[in-house]
Amino acid sequence: MAETTRPDLVLMHPPAVFDFRARPLNHWLLSKAVDTNPVFEYYPVGFIAMLDYLEERGRNVRLANLAVKMQSRRFDPRRFVRDYEPLLFGIDLHWVHHADGALSLAHLCKQEHPEIPVALGGISSTYFWKELIQNPDIDFILRGETTEEPLGQLLDCLEEKKEPAEVPNLIWRRNGEVVENPFTHRPTTLTTRINYERLFKHWRRTRDLNGSLITGQHWPVYCANLLLFCKGCEENCAICGGSNWALGLEETPVWDVDVLADMCVTARKLTKFPLRLPGDIRQGDWRGFLAALKQRSFAGAMHFDIFRPTDREFCEALAEAVPEPQGGIGPVTHDEKLRELYGLPYDNESLERSIEDLIDVGGGADVFFYIGLPGQTKESAKETTDYCLQLLERYATRGRRSKFDAYVCCLAPFIDPGSLAFTYPEKYGYRLRARTVAEHRALMRQPEWWDTLNYESNAMGRFDLAQATLEAEARVTQARADLGLASRRHAKRDLKRLEEEAARLEDSLLAGSGSSEPG
Repeated sequence: MAETTRPDLVLMHPPAVFDFRARPLNHWLLSKAVDTNPVFEYYPVGFIAMLDYLEERGRNVRLANLAVKMQSRRFDPRRFVRDYEPLLFGIDLHWVHHADGALSLAHLCKQEHPEIPVALGGISSTYFWKELIQNPDIDFILRGETTEEPLGQLLDCLEEKKEPAEVPNLIWRRNGEVVENPFTHRPTTLTTRINYERLFKHWRRTRDLNGSLITGQHWPVYCANLLLFCKGCEENCAICGGSNWALGLEETPVWDVDVLADMCVTARKLTKFPLRLPGDIRQGDWRGFLAALKQRSFAGAMHFDIFRPTDREFCEALAEAVPEPQGGIGPVTHDEKLRELYGLPYDNESLERSIEDLIDVGGGADVFFYIGLPGQTKESAKETTDYCLQLLERYATRGRRSKFDAYVCCLAPFIDPGSLAFTYPEKYGYRLRARTVAEHRALMRQPEWWDTLNYESNAMGRFDLAQATLEAEARVTQARADLGLASRRHAKRDLKRLEEEAARLEDSLLAGSGSSEPG
């Protein structure tokens, strides 16, 4: 250990499957829609806000991305945990993909330090708190999407050896009985900082680059580039657990525009690569935010989420504030009726006009389609792929500096717990294969990605869905290589892998390991 000071908090991000190094897992297609690897080594960006908030107030925090560190077989997570004796071990269970990793890591902490409490936090921890608090390895659960202040109060209580009865959002035990503190800390204007300068200081102090990285994928491309415009979302997409409806929010918590603009400029100084700003800025004071960026002479590229079609005014304002604006658009399907069922009621004409406007003002667009949507058949999935290829041919210029790109991915692995489709699966034509943390944990330990899916639909069983996905991935991979958007060497590798998976899937069907029809 390089550190000489005992940390107050050891904040750890586990891999999705804790023993992935010993378990053969073919999960690579689960991460195609997000730029991560199959162990899902992105920790929640809130970790950086927690680090900044607590250390600003004199706390010592050890942040460790175990999902990155464990990709080296020399790293021993048990020894890492054994070397620390903090007031609290904190583990994120933000995405339910990490159920196995989070619970396995909590158990390891208790094996090494039975007397040190373990806390979970994140969206999935909030949704499943009643199940999770029954686990003897879990002492605390901090609910909500913004927990820096409650976490600080909990550390104060632990240091002072007093009951955390006044800590908002907290689930805990008193004499074996579960106590549910009021869920009251839900600020609507966010002023905490996602401060990458603090993260870099942490890296230098601990001499642990891998443990500090927000993701190990493509370092240094993704070293200091992920910020957030908001938490929650006004949209109500069927499968999303991050909507206001799913989170129980009455309004969208958004960052103060000046605080966010300052964070963007600071991050810009630390990386030459494009910043990414999830959360459509039109859910808040987008004019004020873009004006603040322009006032600060922001330079470089920035990726924005665009949930609804744009207008010319918005595109021009983006281009005035950001030299290279890139819009990430998710129309999900070519079928306008299915898109409306999903929760995005707009037509293809509006989509194409938005693409054209973004390109015309000097920006670009990345467009994402999915397989596994409510009501989608194999034929509809094929037609979506046809439409994706048409857009590529129409808008992409040859070469990797094209201002347009498009993808077709599996809607995988899970319909988010708490989402509309998870809560009312029959209404959306789904049959859930998992409802509890334990059931999702078991699915993620399956060796083939199509067996991890927590859903099947009335239109497609998971084997149909897998076949449609493999066919779409192969067609789009070849088209992107032909256009020069991806290297032919990488495309050849991926096409070979897709062909091998299609053969394995066929073997599974012939062996009778599952039916292509939902049960």
